[in-house]
Amino acid sequence: MAGIDVSWRRGILMLEGGERMECLRSITHIVMDKTGTLAKGMHSVTDLSIIGGWKGKEQALATLICAAEEHGMSAHLLVLAIFRRLLPTSGDMWSRYQDVGGARKLLETAGRGVKCEVDPGDGLWRAVIVGNLAWMEEK
Repeated sequence: MAGIDVSWRRGILMLEGGERMECLRSITHIVMDKTGTLAKGMHSVTDLSIIGGWKGKEQALATLICAAEEHGMSAHLLVLAIFRRLLPTSGDMWSRYQDVGGARKLLETAGRGVKCEVDPGDGLWRAVIVGNLAWMEEK
């Protein structure tokens, strides 16, 4: 577990647990065929555009997205970047969500996105979909 923690702090995700870490000591070569999966450094969201009915409701939108993305932060670097960018915008709504809100019916599809229902703390559940364009159009 300590090795997994050290790896995570250095940006290496070990999703399969300690058994996989033990197997690493016998590896002599690694071949990667998907460069999009390889990442180094800290990703960040540089631009943000809010359109449609969400203009003027940025705090509520940020809270819904952060609530949906919160569960996937440790598994995906881009999710962490989105969360870090939107959390300050959420402000006090995030505190209310953490106190009395919740997320349910979480559906994560690798490489596509997340779909869930979020109650930001007002007792009303909202469908939230965050992901790539194809995923969002499909849902």
